[in-house]
Amino acid sequence: MTQIKDLEQLAPNTAIAEMVLGVKAVYPPKSPKAPYNLVVFDSTGESRLAAWSDVDLSDYKGGRITVRSTAGKRGLDGLNVVYSEYNKRNELKLGKAGQIFNDAELQLQGGSTGPSPAVTSKSPIAGPNGGSGVAPYNASAITPKAFIFQNAQLMVEAINAAQWVAKQVEAITPDHLQAIASSLYISAERAGMARQFPQAEKKAETKVTAPAKKDDEDDLGW
Repeated sequence: MTQIKDLEQLAPNTAIAEMVLGVKAVYPPKSPKAPYNLVVFDSTGESRLAAWSDVDLSDYKGGRITVRSTAGKRGLDGLNVVYSEYNKRNELKLGKAGQIFNDAELQLQGGSTGPSPAVTSKSPIAGPNGGSGVAPYNASAITPKAFIFQNAQLMVEAINAAQWVAKQVEAITPDHLQAIASSLYISAERAGMARQFPQAEKKAETKVTAPAKKDDEDDLGW
């Protein structure tokens, strides 16, 4: 799943499939057409989320939210990366095509959440079973070359999956295709999927076939 620290690696307008965030503060719209401004965070950092919503988001302060893009004919849209000229960094924008839920609303939608204690500005966002949901990575247990090879295989699978998604919709732009592949890769990488791949390419085994013995030959070939 995409985390806040990943935002700087994504191009502006990149669509993000889903994020789970804590809400530190909520500022109401300054005009009828303006968005809510939420200060959001996870275990990797803090950012601003501009959310266009027809309902009051003030009660989300101090809780945990799930924000999502939705799939349309042109690919994912709704939760996007936006570059802030004021803050000189990438931030988040949730448009009308996006979705936002707190834990209680997500359960009503049929989603699954873990225990939801009050979230503070110093609290990491826990996975379903607590912690990040991923076993800690032991850097000493794998070589850099093996680590890169595993991630390269995961990237290939993400690109193939994005191309499959493209075949399911009528039209999709190269930018949307790249965004889908990036979101799939980041989500899978955060879930530890890269470690499921081999650490090195298997070399084809060459079998040596012994010459057939003639009926009148013994083991010495006489």
